[in-house]
Amino acid sequence: MASSHSFTIIPGCFPYPVAKHGLLGLTRALGIDCAARGVRVNVPAPGYVETQIAVDFWNTFADPQAERQRTYDHHPPTRIGKPDEVAMTAVFLASDEAPLRGMYRHRRGTVRPIRRVIRAG
Repeated sequence: MASSHSFTIIPGCFPYPVAKHGLLGLTRALGIDCAARGVRVNVPAPGYVETQIAVDFWNTFADPQAERQRTYDHHPPTRIGKPDEVAMTAVFLASDEAPLRGMYRHRRGTVRPIRRVIRAG
């Protein structure tokens, strides 16, 4: 599972974004190498997800509800993802119903192409 950290470095999060950048690179490389065999490679990259870890983090603040709202306000729909929404996305991408090939979905909803690599020799 990639995340918004695959696209943006957020201060104070090292080494988490290093791993997420690596997953994005792995997905892109596998997508290119496996495309000729008809193998689709996708990786969901959700933003903030309302997990127990997030709830525990908000509870470290004097006003947990205000911190939760601040998190929501950082996202255009003024809400964050739920674990089941991420799971449904992963199941869809793994299904034959997913039309995306050689693409990845950015956390802001845009679909970006995986650029073709020209191999030497």
